[in-house]
Amino acid sequence: MKYDLICSLGGCCAPAMQIRQRNLQEKTLPFDWLFHVDDNQFKALSDAFRTDFKEWLQKENMEELFGVERGTSENYQYKDNLTGFRYIHDFKKPIDDTEHFSIVRKKYKKRFERFLELVESAETILFVSDAGKWNPN
Repeated sequence: MKYDLICSLGGCCAPAMQIRQRNLQEKTLPFDWLFHVDDNQFKALSDAFRTDFKEWLQKENMEELFGVERGTSENYQYKDNLTGFRYIHDFKKPIDDTEHFSIVRKKYKKRFERFLELVESAETILFVSDAGKWNPN
């Protein structure tokens, strides 16, 4: 079957990497490099679709990750407590740096707008996710 849109819903970056290696997606979408490590991933996505993702990446919902919760990136890493999604690749500076936070937020706003436009215009969509549970031990 041919799909108008093939995109990652996150979980980890493996789905996005596989889609890109096969030249099935040209533009970066919001979930490509986001992680989610518990059973609430699809509920968070369902809730977000109802609000066009307007509640995502709000500073008051962000919590810094430490210790075993951190991914392999050397960047500052945060979990959005509203959605459970983890941003491990995006923050070169602490979230308290308002200018840097604004830059990251604008980048994701653009990705969400692109994502919603692509979903709206597609007749056939294949969503791909790695929704396994994470266990740091």
